[in-house]
Amino acid sequence: MSLLFFSGKLFVKHQSKLSATVASVFNQPPTILLMFFLEKYYNKKENNFYDVIGLILLTSSFILLSLIKKDKKETNNNLKDCLFLLLASLIRGLGNFLFNYLVIDNFIKKNTCSYAVTSHTFNALVGLIYYLILERNVVKKKCKFFMVSFFQGVFFSSIILLTTIFIASKRFVYTSMIHLINDFMIDFYLRNKFTKKRVFVYFLSFIGFVFYKNREIKDLIGK
Repeated sequence: MSLLFFSGKLFVKHQSKLSATVASVFNQPPTILLMFFLEKYYNKKENNFYDVIGLILLTSSFILLSLIKKDKKETNNNLKDCLFLLLASLIRGLGNFLFNYLVIDNFIKKNTCSYAVTSHTFNALVGLIYYLILERNVVKKKCKFFMVSFFQGVFFSSIILLTTIFIASKRFVYTSMIHLINDFMIDFYLRNKFTKKRVFVYFLSFIGFVFYKNREIKDLIGK
């Protein structure tokens, strides 16, 4: 939890100094890649065809999404901020991995996408904590970021956990749909236009989540 909190602090400090395009590349992909290799090493698993497909689609979707974003402000994209954002992403990946296997592995991982639960839950916690402890004049400038993080985290974590409890037999579909809806909701809140390219990238992300983190569809295809 300390690693996740520290990574959130680094994100807040350095992500706002980068353009949306550059920030998107250094935000999620390093986290996903690190977790993939840590889980593979920890479980001593051989390369899984569906995991690799999901990993490629998932990381590609984040990078492609960054390329179609239109930055509203010009930034210098300092190398120092890029490296700190990369470090924050890797710390978050390590924190997610440790939290998954040391805290919730026995319950949640058997029933749902553990990465989805932890990432959205800590979106909520980090957003709430910073909203409560930072000075008012700082919060006002970054209020949109905090509120999006908090409400998005609470809402989607609740949905994921509810689907885990009540409809776990079809969780591979619902978990992936939640991430797809998540992306659309953020765009709607930020008033981004839904272009064909953006929808296509979200579709890649959806398929990536289906293959990468959900065992049922692998078993279904394998039959």
